[in-house]
Amino acid sequence: MIRENYKYFKEHFDEIYEKYPEKHVIVSHNQILGGYDSFIEAYDKALETETPGEFNVQLCSKDETKMVNHYYSNNVVFK
Repeated sequence: MIRENYKYFKEHFDEIYEKYPEKHVIVSHNQILGGYDSFIEAYDKALETETPGEFNVQLCSKDETKMVNHYYSNNVVFK
């Protein structure tokens, strides 16, 4: 689901950006559930209604370097 959501985000970027410029958007099941000022705000909101692993929180920015996040743990690296 994560890859499908990201593909949807990339394919519809222009229309999403028009509505949510520089916002963190929740993408779930190939739809946008809202735009928020911070990642944490969007993530917390998504957890109210969505199942972890079935949604993405994506910064909607024309600066692609801002749209890539790196997360590290002791056992796993996510990019």
